[in-house]
Amino acid sequence: MTVSVILPAYNEEKYIEKCIQSILNQSIPAEEVIVVDNNSTDKTVEIAKKYPVKIVLEKTQGIIATRNHGFDLATSDIIARTDADSEVPYTWIEQIKTYMDTNKCDALLGASYYNMSPPPINDTLFLSFAEAIKKIFGVYPLIGPNMAITRTMWRKIKPTLCKDERQIHEDIDIALH
Repeated sequence: MTVSVILPAYNEEKYIEKCIQSILNQSIPAEEVIVVDNNSTDKTVEIAKKYPVKIVLEKTQGIIATRNHGFDLATSDIIARTDADSEVPYTWIEQIKTYMDTNKCDALLGASYYNMSPPPINDTLFLSFAEAIKKIFGVYPLIGPNMAITRTMWRKIKPTLCKDERQIHEDIDIALH
């Protein structure tokens, strides 16, 4: 199975270099890495151009349009997604390939570690929300910084996904399908 990594980005000059480096420094490389810039006004694109990644522009502002554009351009069997302010572990792609191939699953989420100090209430609310989604729908939400989906499944569910970020967050929408 092949893997495309999609990296939506908007004004991520502080983080994107470490993110790209972590994606390119994998135990098993991705077949393609696509940075989808969403009209950044900082040095995000300039920094990304230093690396062997494909850079495309999504003019429609918002994570849904940006994610969709990248997912639509992906050519691999598996579409992995992370956030531009994230760093992935050395075996990230290897683990995705192994798990999805062994378990024949259509989508996968992994743990995310937040190296910041949000107000304590945010952790409680997020965990409660994730647990609520699990109890109601039987699945945990696919969290943007660490998710993968087969290209076949992406094409199947895309027409039914919400296009309005005010209604539901895009990674949760995918998880519910």
